[in-house]
Amino acid sequence: YKSGTSVIAEDATGATIAKGTAGTDDTAVIQCAIGSLPETGGVVSIQRDTYNLTSTITVPKNCELCFNGSTIDVRENVNCFILKPGSSITDVTIETRSISFTQTCILLLTSDRHAPVNEKYTRIRDVRFFGEYGLNSGTAIHFYGDGEGRIWGADTRSIFVRGFEYGIKIEIPQEEREPPMWINGNTFENLYGLGTMYFIHISRTGSILYDLDRNIFSDIQFQFVSHNYDPIEAITEITVRGRYSSFKSVMIWDWIETQRPQVIFDEYSRNNVMEIYVTDSTNAVQDNGIGNVITKVNAFNPLPTDQARVIHVGKNH
Repeated sequence: YKSGTSVIAEDATGATIAKGTAGTDDTAVIQCAIGSLPETGGVVSIQRDTYNLTSTITVPKNCELCFNGSTIDVRENVNCFILKPGSSITDVTIETRSISFTQTCILLLTSDRHAPVNEKYTRIRDVRFFGEYGLNSGTAIHFYGDGEGRIWGADTRSIFVRGFEYGIKIEIPQEEREPPMWINGNTFENLYGLGTMYFIHISRTGSILYDLDRNIFSDIQFQFVSHNYDPIEAITEITVRGRYSSFKSVMIWDWIETQRPQVIFDEYSRNNVMEIYVTDSTNAVQDNGIGNVITKVNAFNPLPTDQARVIHVGKNH
């Protein structure tokens, strides 16, 4: 918490863990509070206020980082938070508008081996990300294949992203399956994007079909803001790679038919399912995969729902 010109961390007994100058030492004091927890984990509760972030904060296994509505003002171009298996970050606004930000706000790595077996679920809840309109750089949430391991069972809910290049990016940047790394079986719910170039982006280098499977997305809304982009054609709300993922209740606001498709299933996508509501259902989705099942609904069509639906199956099915 802050007191006057100081930022202070205390334990449950009121004993001081760390103390510094508010605005200068915020990051170090928060990291000291996290570091004071036992190896079994625990909760760090941060009093609602605005704190400057000047270096990466690592949230260790089974640590719950509760911001209680605080704002993190990012002052250095660094990855903001790295979550370890079973950790969580909740109820925070992350602001990157003070700088030219090109890094990631919340980062999960396959080499850390996220899985709800010996730890809790890794959780990201009630987080709001504000980037700069027009700049549209940096990534809000990144699940990244950096080495052998996995990200499985992470639970991401109630997310708002504005003015970033990537909202939720799921990526394996290698062409071969060795070393093995996979990002499967994660849940994303209640997602809202505004003026972000690639709101949900699932990608892998090369032609491998596997290891980006059965990720579940639901209640997705994206507000298109055309005047903030040059060129307009660069904007795609959702890019899908991998197999057996589902996207339930996707809503695109103010999309115009003459723009490029807002959802693209790439040629290595297989057997994914999507239910999407658009203001014009003619070419909002481009399906280059096999066996993808897409239900498109014209949100403002006065016809009964069963008549307004168009069921589309991948062209090579």
